[in-house]
Amino acid sequence: MEQNKRSRISAPTCRQIAAVILIALSVISSHAAQDDTCAVSPKLIHRIGLDVRPSYVASSRNAVTYSYTGEERPDEMHSALSGHLKWAFSFSDATKLGRMYPEAYQGIGIGYTSFFNSERIGNPIGLYIFQGAPIVHLSDRLSLNYEWNFGATFGWKKYDPDLPPVNLVVGSKVNAYINLGFMFNYRLSQRLNLTAGIDMSHYSNGNTSWPNPGVNSIGGRVGLTYTLNTVPERKSYTIPDTALMKPHISYDLVIYGAARKRAV
Repeated sequence: MEQNKRSRISAPTCRQIAAVILIALSVISSHAAQDDTCAVSPKLIHRIGLDVRPSYVASSRNAVTYSYTGEERPDEMHSALSGHLKWAFSFSDATKLGRMYPEAYQGIGIGYTSFFNSERIGNPIGLYIFQGAPIVHLSDRLSLNYEWNFGATFGWKKYDPDLPPVNLVVGSKVNAYINLGFMFNYRLSQRLNLTAGIDMSHYSNGNTSWPNPGVNSIGGRVGLTYTLNTVPERKSYTIPDTALMKPHISYDLVIYGAARKRAV
């Protein structure tokens, strides 16, 4: 009698424990799912990218080197190839800047350039900042973007009159770097983007050292960009009304200075 009573009591007790465990698991899973769906977007979206840029060099002087007699040497510089590693960030919709400037990005990059004439002018390494954004969206996956780079390049072999043939292209070991590019950006997946387009570059020391004809190049670029943290699809936001802005005048002051050298 007592054994039957114990069995009747123990059976529902086991079912109750199992039911409680299942309920607890369902509550925990529902909270986890709610956290995933309602998670706050990160304030910054981080990306890393890799670019390869072949280009044609059309500098102020077609020839890299000249002899002491002024005769043009056959080793001309007309091609270049560079590789770039970049890190960028953009503001998400969780921030005011992300809502005001959607999809704009900025960051820092490092590049290595070869002009296939390292014994004459070296293989400069560049360190620069950059900024870009879509110009127009052509589809859900494809957009036309712009990007500019500005920084400095190191490792040039500058002009030295004691080392024939004379290099008349660069007169300093450090030169400024300016770049502008337009490229198509295609979203391969939620994290991976493919870019391809054209860009233009200019190297110069600002006429602080002679000679300084500058190096100009134009060519193509192809790259991959990987997003480190994904965010939900962007929502459409209305641009804040600027009608309440009071009329005013803004002034910008730019000061520039450079040393000058003359040769006779």
